[in-house]
Amino acid sequence: MPQQAIHARTAGADAIGLNFFEPSIRYVTNDQALAIARAARRQSNTINDRPPKVVGVFVNHSLDQIMQLVKTVDLDGIQLHGNESVDFFKELKKAVAEQFKSDALPFFIRALRTQPKVDQAADNRDLEIQAITTQIQVWSTAGVDTILLDAAATGEFGGTGKSIDWSLMPQLQASSERPLALAGGLTPANVGIAVQTAQVNIVDVASGVESPKGIKCPGLVKQFIQQARKALDA
Repeated sequence: MPQQAIHARTAGADAIGLNFFEPSIRYVTNDQALAIARAARRQSNTINDRPPKVVGVFVNHSLDQIMQLVKTVDLDGIQLHGNESVDFFKELKKAVAEQFKSDALPFFIRALRTQPKVDQAADNRDLEIQAITTQIQVWSTAGVDTILLDAAATGEFGGTGKSIDWSLMPQLQASSERPLALAGGLTPANVGIAVQTAQVNIVDVASGVESPKGIKCPGLVKQFIQQARKALDA
């Protein structure tokens, strides 16, 4: 696992995600997370580059569980990917601020799930847009730093390989005070057009660069980053 992080950082990944959701095929233990974070940061020192942001992905964890991992792994970011409430987030944000009394506070990402493009019936499209817009505004006002839009799937919390309607992103961004990030079904083959269509500066990938499932392929990761950066530069 540390080697996968080293490959990703060498390829130019700005952030490394550590999945702490036990049912996930990508789940890492506390010790594994620490080893991965250290390897990625050490690799950056070797190539005289700034270290990647190390982000913990949490799904319905308790406040104590999150705080312990933030401190143990020295996480740069906290991504809430479950059914966490705004009240829980505010309590967590307060706890983080009290724990880290400095300017270098971890940032917060809130993942919101919306219907995949293929599942959106025409007559439900406006309702779906209204629902996700309301969620974006609520979390934006609550004070998260970034909102990640991912494709919904029954009983799953990401990594589904399904895509949302990228063309909705500019409209949704207009309703948000915070930057939107795009996830869901992204691959080296489509990330370029996804960035251009969605008009986003942040993309998140998991299954789209794995071979076999759950294992990041260095070649696919490199291709993905190259295509994403090419689209961003354009």
